[in-house]
Amino acid sequence: MDDDELHKDMVKAADKREKTKREDSALSFDSVSEASELKNSAEEAWNRSKEAKDGMLTALTAFYSLFLTIFALVLELSHLLSGEVQRENSPKDLIFGLYMYGVSNLFFIYMYVVLLLDPRWYWIIDAVKTHVKRFKTYEPSVSSAVATVRKVTHCGPSTGSLFLRLGCVVFGVTGIVYYSFLVFLCSADSSCPSLSLSLDACAIMFIFTQMHIIFCNSKLTITGHHTAARFGTMHLIAANLWTWIRYVLMEEGVMEKEIQGVFRTINNKSNPVMNEEMDEAFAHREVDFDSGCRAAECILGSLSEVMFTAIVEYSLIAAVVMYIVWRNIGKCGHGTEYVKRKHRIRVDCSKTTTGLFLGLAFLAATFTSMAVYYGYSILGKSRNAAYAYALTDISQYIIATIGCVMAIYQLRELIYVEKRNYQLLKDQELLDQILLWLGLVGELIYSVAGLVGLTGDRPWKPLAFILFFVHIFRLIQVGTQTFLIYLAARVRVGSSNKEDQPGKQVITFLLVANLSMFLMNLFESEKPGISESIIDFYGKRSWVFLVRSFSPLTIFYRFHSSVCLAEIWKNVYANK
Repeated sequence: MDDDELHKDMVKAADKREKTKREDSALSFDSVSEASELKNSAEEAWNRSKEAKDGMLTALTAFYSLFLTIFALVLELSHLLSGEVQRENSPKDLIFGLYMYGVSNLFFIYMYVVLLLDPRWYWIIDAVKTHVKRFKTYEPSVSSAVATVRKVTHCGPSTGSLFLRLGCVVFGVTGIVYYSFLVFLCSADSSCPSLSLSLDACAIMFIFTQMHIIFCNSKLTITGHHTAARFGTMHLIAANLWTWIRYVLMEEGVMEKEIQGVFRTINNKSNPVMNEEMDEAFAHREVDFDSGCRAAECILGSLSEVMFTAIVEYSLIAAVVMYIVWRNIGKCGHGTEYVKRKHRIRVDCSKTTTGLFLGLAFLAATFTSMAVYYGYSILGKSRNAAYAYALTDISQYIIATIGCVMAIYQLRELIYVEKRNYQLLKDQELLDQILLWLGLVGELIYSVAGLVGLTGDRPWKPLAFILFFVHIFRLIQVGTQTFLIYLAARVRVGSSNKEDQPGKQVITFLLVANLSMFLMNLFESEKPGISESIIDFYGKRSWVFLVRSFSPLTIFYRFHSSVCLAEIWKNVYANK
């Protein structure tokens, strides 16, 4: 009996050991399987990884935009380097332009129909289709399901403040007026090719539609159709850069005429030999200064240059805004949930009266100086006009520098804002930083180039001496103001000084002052800032190219500084 029980116990123990062994084997097999699965997932091919494919697609769209931009640059430079008397649109220019604007307009249609269209319109479309076809009765449940699907949302980082978007609208409307005038002239001219008319019409549609999208969708984030959205936004960036390059280079011939016209008048009595030297210097370009100009330039006169500059500023803003839209594709803290647009703005106008009226006095003095300049120019006294412009510049820069120093001193009482949600704020500031630094680079290059050119003048003449100080004070003012904008974007009014609001009066004054300098630079386009010393140092052609390349950026710096100061005025002293 005891032997039987012992035998049973031994059998049970053996069974137990066997069972434990099988369980260990199973666990070991599962561990090996899991490890194998992890290894396989880690070694997954890139074409099966969503993140890898998104990265490759992003790089491909960037390469596409870069290729178009380089092609456009080479195409436009070919006109400059070929020594043409005046720029003529060849068939390849028209075909390339139609491709750039045509694809852009197709993408805009795609955005409105597929991405931005209110889903309630799908309900109407389905109802119409059902009524026309009469194949089946309309099912509201299907439309309700469709109405919940949105491919965009408005929760992303800002693609531009209200003031920047208003400026974009002003520049865009100016560009539309110019292109509409070209369409009118082309339609009235039987010799005008149909491709040229089509290109101008496409440009009107491009500028207007893009202007509407930028103004109405300040926090747009595309959450669906990423492939088409990335290629489309990158194409828009290339189209805007091409427009910018095109109009910068188109003004080169006009600038040569301005330079020779100014110095013919200035040196007509004092130095007739100078005229002969300038004629020889411009002879290599074969520019006929007595010949007729293009129809638009003849009719619009100097206003055409203002329109060129407006198109350049519009293209620059639009290119950077579309880069931010491209960068934000698929990035939103709310997932695919649709967030409506906000249409309200709150502005506190207290503590601004003194700064506002000082700014208006600055604006009135600027307009008076412009009237004096144009008066001297009409009377043929170009040297007096140049002196008036230069002295006005020095006064403006000195006053604006004093204002910047006062603002920096008063802002020391404000508190530094800790950026808890740093990434979101970083994205929101990226647009303003890109545009501000672009304008700053243009200001620095233009001013430093002027200083270097003036140092080549051994017998210092009075006008060259004044222009030297203009560039010095310009550099000081630009540097001080950029530091002020950088500082003010990172401080806020505290509870202890909400009543006093230190610095708000000065910020208000600087806002109006920068608008005044922007208008002065826009309408006078650096014409009186020309010095024979600078031109002789660089050479006529090189100086023309330098001015026309960076002068729009100097004008844009004043505009965007006004935008940044307006944002500071609104946000730093906000009661929230």
